[in-house]
Amino acid sequence: IGRYIHYQQVSRCWTELSSERYDELRKRLLELLTSYQVIVAFFACSPATFFSAQGPKIVLTRICVAVSGLVIHSVPEHWPQPINDLISMFQPQLASGQIRPLTLLLELLTVIPEEFSTLLLSSQRRAVVRNSFCGSLGSVMPFLLGVMERHSSSSGEATLQACKCVQAWVQFGLPLDSCTPIVDRLLACVGDEELQETVMEALSSLISHPDTHKYPANLMEVLKKILPLDSLMHQYMSEGSYEMCLPVLSLFITFGESHSRLLIDWATSSSEGRDVVLRLVTTILAASSCHAQFP
Repeated sequence: IGRYIHYQQVSRCWTELSSERYDELRKRLLELLTSYQVIVAFFACSPATFFSAQGPKIVLTRICVAVSGLVIHSVPEHWPQPINDLISMFQPQLASGQIRPLTLLLELLTVIPEEFSTLLLSSQRRAVVRNSFCGSLGSVMPFLLGVMERHSSSSGEATLQACKCVQAWVQFGLPLDSCTPIVDRLLACVGDEELQETVMEALSSLISHPDTHKYPANLMEVLKKILPLDSLMHQYMSEGSYEMCLPVLSLFITFGESHSRLLIDWATSSSEGRDVVLRLVTTILAASSCHAQFP
């Protein structure tokens, strides 16, 4: 009941709260978050299937949504550096190599930008929050990159959630000239079929951001890196695995739709550009002519 009340206060009754109660509410929510973490860790080590049950997942979602709403409503006036504070709060558990606290933190970091996209805010307030989150990219992305590098071979759950988190945060305009390590790490995860769809979605979100046109040279490098995925697409097509093929194809189509003007410029300015663009167009045409089932 207490958790539900806090969730309601943040998500639906925020305007009724006085600013003097913000610190108290934040303290209570973070206590709920850490106590839930302890409960999950206990049951995850027992034969019980507590963490995978519907109830705990709902509790986790409600707590994460409530904390996300608190962050969005409080930043930056009442909570100057919420993202850094949340990451620091989990550092003792992360330093010990525990996976459950890590996945909980990744879940929370994923929900925050998702809530920002859906929460009703005035245009002025939305601009303020967006600007604050843009400033947090310098902390979030290195953290996520570190997670993917450390856990790529040991914990598929953590890597999967980190990929989802990358997709959620690129909406704030990750500069393309500094995201080469993220792109390379995402592409390194393509070999894991459980991660493929999420990786493709993260890459699609990255290359389709409106600010990417400012970095034509970096976009060309990204296109060169993703084009070898056409062999994977052709493999799935030959096997009739069209559901597996779709995320790869969607990545190519997203690039073409987002940067059609740039593709024309590349194709008409150099032989290298022409070859790269021709390979992209040929790949899309090959998929459009396959004998799959409509649609």
